[in-house]
Amino acid sequence: MILVFPAFLLYTLIQAISGISVSPGATIRHAALFAGCAAVLLAARRAVLLLRRRAWLAALPLLIVGVAQAAIGIRQHSFGDDEIHVRGTFHNRNHFAGFLEMALPLAAGWVVVFARRVDPRAGGGVRAALGAGACAAAALVIVLGIVYSLSRAAFGAAVVGMVALGTGLLPRRVRLPGAVVLAATVVLGLAWLAPALLFDRFGRLAGETQRVWLWRETVEMIRERPLVGWGFGAYGTALVARRGPLPDFPDVYAHNDYLQLAAELGVVGLLLLGAATLPAARDVLRAAAGDRDRNRTVLALACLAGMAALATHSLVDFQLYVPANLLSFAWLAGTACGVSASLPETASAASTASR
Repeated sequence: MILVFPAFLLYTLIQAISGISVSPGATIRHAALFAGCAAVLLAARRAVLLLRRRAWLAALPLLIVGVAQAAIGIRQHSFGDDEIHVRGTFHNRNHFAGFLEMALPLAAGWVVVFARRVDPRAGGGVRAALGAGACAAAALVIVLGIVYSLSRAAFGAAVVGMVALGTGLLPRRVRLPGAVVLAATVVLGLAWLAPALLFDRFGRLAGETQRVWLWRETVEMIRERPLVGWGFGAYGTALVARRGPLPDFPDVYAHNDYLQLAAELGVVGLLLLGAATLPAARDVLRAAAGDRDRNRTVLALACLAGMAALATHSLVDFQLYVPANLLSFAWLAGTACGVSASLPETASAASTASR
């Protein structure tokens, strides 16, 4: 994986200097951002290995920022019913909600960790109960921030994240029915907390055609340059060059990160990106599949759930092109990779291989 990262960066630089990219400056900026994500992933992985039994502390910064952002959003909601207000410190409510949907499983996972320590016969039972209550309160604040944002995609993505976390904690024999019950419970809970304006926005889905038009245009762009793409980060410039000014689109993105990446990178770039990221994805899944009784495995599950939520949201938005959300996504991936590297079976395998 470490060797493939430079290969992908080299490919993007070749796009920029060879004339493949229609916006070389944007391509170089996005290559630098990708390099930053790699550094964040490795830093998070190292932090978990150093923290060892306190690995959950690696998730604390994201949780604290998530609660703070949600509190700002709730405060904005209290100013009135104008839906544009609730976005925290983000420019866009969807990206604000995207950050929160990554933090929500961390709060819920920490509730599980503290709840396991609650034992009336032990001296730390009261402290653990208070910790579980505080984390439950944090989760509620984050949920309110999500529903008050009125982001429809965030509503669905939050359901995906919480169901992924809850299902991973269940025994395998009951995961399928458990997932159905969890999904229904989470949907009903979010619906009960959601303001009426959110349901009004769901009712307007059928009349919105801008995203569909963008997806069709993006598919045409992929067909025109299937091998090397239009340049990493150059989607907006390429679309405007093909179709002229687009006054109806304040943000020229495909509103589907996977289609946009395919248009920008082409087959060659996608293969390199996959080779660079699949080993990390493998480690994340290995960590999440560990012993459910280990607190570190719960941490990995929470990270995977947060990543699944943002990945779901990215089907209809450009979450992975928002630096704050992309770097947070990388931190979650690195945290889970650190858990994978610290598991006894992984450590023993590495020891055997080194002999």
